[in-house]
Amino acid sequence: MPIMHVMLLLLTQTAPADVVLDRYVAFHKSCPQMAISYTAKSGPAWVKGEGLVDSGKRLFISMKAPDLDYVASITPRQVVELDKLTQLYDEHSGEEQAYVPKSRLTGAVQMFPRWIRANDLRQILPKGVSFLISEPETIGGASCDRVVAKYSLPDHSSGVIDASIDSTGVVRRMRILAQSLMGTTDFEWAFTEMRPILASDEPKFDVKLPVGYVPYALPSNGDPVAVDRVFPMNGWATASGKLNLGSKLGANGGLIAILGEDSPPSEAAKVALKRVASGVPVVTLADGPHAVSGLDGFDPSGKLIDAVNPPSTPFFALVDGKGKVRRLWMGYDAEKSADFEKDIRNSFSAKE
Repeated sequence: MPIMHVMLLLLTQTAPADVVLDRYVAFHKSCPQMAISYTAKSGPAWVKGEGLVDSGKRLFISMKAPDLDYVASITPRQVVELDKLTQLYDEHSGEEQAYVPKSRLTGAVQMFPRWIRANDLRQILPKGVSFLISEPETIGGASCDRVVAKYSLPDHSSGVIDASIDSTGVVRRMRILAQSLMGTTDFEWAFTEMRPILASDEPKFDVKLPVGYVPYALPSNGDPVAVDRVFPMNGWATASGKLNLGSKLGANGGLIAILGEDSPPSEAAKVALKRVASGVPVVTLADGPHAVSGLDGFDPSGKLIDAVNPPSTPFFALVDGKGKVRRLWMGYDAEKSADFEKDIRNSFSAKE
């Protein structure tokens, strides 16, 4: 074949692919805050997924399958993951850029389409590899142009990226097959929705820890304060001065409650603490370095909270008059509040 004919053939293959891909670029730029709905498959495994992607700063993930009901909210303030079937949660500090967590609750999170955050699908290709146009297809009644890239690299890795994009620039289907010495991954996504985030979507980013959920695991940065250890009684503060827990509780000690701000279990526990306070001295402390309305004190240095190291909030410690811990409780279930309050009263009145 003459060289000119080869060059013309290459042009007819690559130019249409770039036109199709530019459609997605234009759509993505017009929609930096994107809501998506999709079905993801990997071999026999599948999930129904939803997501909110906000310019790399916030991310919401929801996935459901017969044995899965998973939610994750990733913001600069915090990362909260919920497994609604087992009622477990995992919570981490936030970071400046949102990321898909390496979840300890489920491996299905890897089926979230991470590539959706790239505003140009050409960015996810290995260097030197290009998309070519392929046979069009119809998906959900929409005519789609199809672009495919195949690669084989010197490190013995190879793969296929296959995308179908409609006339508005929306990706209707995407498959990523990757093979290497480490194994093979094969994911395919079929999208039923790809649109701008609406005001009604915003509450999904604010995931709260439901009452009754328990942490996946205790933190690994040291053990929490234990029974027979001394609770730090000095160094706490109020909005207007210092707070000595021993003076606040009295000679017989009492209950110290560490509560989380904007935590539904902690909010629910406040009602029970008011009832308990009729017979047991109670001090409420914030789990952060700032005063919180309605709580007695906080730790301005952060060192006292580190010393107590509560695995989660709410966290309760019953101490004697010298600050020695007699009993500990973690978490709060409003449905079992009567038993919880009775246990505190009985423990306080019992002889050591």
